[in-house]
Amino acid sequence: MVVDRLGQEVGVTTTERTIADLFDRYDLAGGAEELFNSLDLVVRIDALALIRYVRALGKATAAGAMGFWLEREQKRLGAPDAALEELRTLMPAQPR
Repeated sequence: MVVDRLGQEVGVTTTERTIADLFDRYDLAGGAEELFNSLDLVVRIDALALIRYVRALGKATAAGAMGFWLEREQKRLGAPDAALEELRTLMPAQPR
C-alpha cells in the first residue's frame, strides 16, 4: 500500500508480508543468520496474515523455514497452534 510520509508517497508492506518475502529470499536480508537475528526484534505478528502471504508465495521451502521460526518463537509471539498446523501442510515433502 502507499502512505503519505511528509508529503511523499511511499510504498510500504506489513511486517507479515515482509517476513514472508524474506523467508523466500533470505539473501535480501543479508543471509539466513542475519534474518533470524533481525526476527528477534519482531514483538508481535498476525499469524493468519503471515500464513496467507507464504501460501501466496507457493514456496514450500519458505513455508518450512517460517514454520521452524514460528514454532521456536510461538510462545513469545503468541502464535496459535492452528497456525503451525497450517504451515505444516505447506512445508516441503523432503528435508531441505
